[in-house]
Amino acid sequence: MSSFSKKLLNGFAWRLSLYVSSFILNICVANYLGAGKTGEFYLLISNLTYIILFFSAGIDGAIGYFNARKEIDPGKLFFFSIVWSLIAAVFIFLIYTVLINFSVLPGQSYVFIIVLYLFGNLLTNFLSALIYSMHNNKAPNIIFTVVNVLLISFVLFKPFSAFDFDAWFVPIYLLSGPVLAIIFTGFLIKKRIFPLATIPSQVYQQKFFSFAGKAFLFSMLYALLLRCDYWLIDFFCSESALGNYIQTTKLNQVIMFVPALASFTLFPLVVTGVHNDEEVEKKIGKLLNVYFYISLILCIVIAIGGYWVFPYLYGKSFSQMYPLFLLLAPGLILLACSSPLSTLFSGKDLLYFNIKSISIAILIMISADLILIPAFNVYGAAAGSTLAYASYFFMLISRFRKIHHFPLVELLQIKLMRNFIQSNYAKKIQ
Repeated sequence: MSSFSKKLLNGFAWRLSLYVSSFILNICVANYLGAGKTGEFYLLISNLTYIILFFSAGIDGAIGYFNARKEIDPGKLFFFSIVWSLIAAVFIFLIYTVLINFSVLPGQSYVFIIVLYLFGNLLTNFLSALIYSMHNNKAPNIIFTVVNVLLISFVLFKPFSAFDFDAWFVPIYLLSGPVLAIIFTGFLIKKRIFPLATIPSQVYQQKFFSFAGKAFLFSMLYALLLRCDYWLIDFFCSESALGNYIQTTKLNQVIMFVPALASFTLFPLVVTGVHNDEEVEKKIGKLLNVYFYISLILCIVIAIGGYWVFPYLYGKSFSQMYPLFLLLAPGLILLACSSPLSTLFSGKDLLYFNIKSISIAILIMISADLILIPAFNVYGAAAGSTLAYASYFFMLISRFRKIHHFPLVELLQIKLMRNFIQSNYAKKIQ
């Protein structure tokens, strides 16, 4: 098996544990809260995610890029990650205490815990990017999985006699942020990577922040593509409809499981230049075909059993999930196929094209939602998302075809996927 395929499969194996644990945790939360409160809880987490993305400023992407290229010492990146996270946490705390009377749930203020959550996730994002760029897919996924298992255990076994979900789970869930940061910090120190309080040269500073700025804009736009319809649904529809929609979109973690490896495993391979452009582009073409059929098969399986499985797993209040999934499925398949393309352009420092494509897709989504949601309720949002995801994919694939000859018919050829899997399996046996 080639080193390219070996590293992709290694990332696949360890990423699986994280996705399974996240899926189980999500089901546990849905069963305890019901559709209405699930929407409220995950809307909060979604909003906090935007804050994290804003203050990360694309630095996680720059850390992965420059560490993979070995252009900046990892100790310097480690130190910078800690300093930036601390400054961001202080700034967030001042905003919350001076300008905002922030509460997670009515009558319960968790300002300190929220600040810790944001600090912990910021630092975790930076340090996990540092580790992934070292081609280490095992450690980060194991750490994330262990924390998920602890949260699942808390929900299932209810360690407190007077267990109250709002009073106990919410703050404990938020405290998982600093816990993750501490574990990642300890892991790097154990690997003898220590924070170095030295500043890279001015040339690398300029390159670093230039890349970070573009990565920041893309990450914010990508988050908007996945979540901006939450706000419109919250405005036009009921809390129950929002809860159903959020849980349905969370199924994209299942559909995007294999394609998501592109951002963690494929990116360092593209950046380091270990494989020449022609080889990488050929691999991308084959991955597109494989990702299309894996996503298609997963969607068909979920579509066949979802009508009965969704109410059983999530509860009777999630009766809208099945039709929502059917509307979202075509878009999720194409979004899965866009993952290796956007990763290729990022690794080749062509982020501007990703940014242009995703900006147009967001405009399409918002326009479609404003028309469709008032007319078709939450189902209009699902249709608008599918339209936006499809637009994003076709813009990326059109650019890729200009760089590398890839007839769209190859996306549908089962023979290519079979040959790709068989060739890698044969090499593994040898």
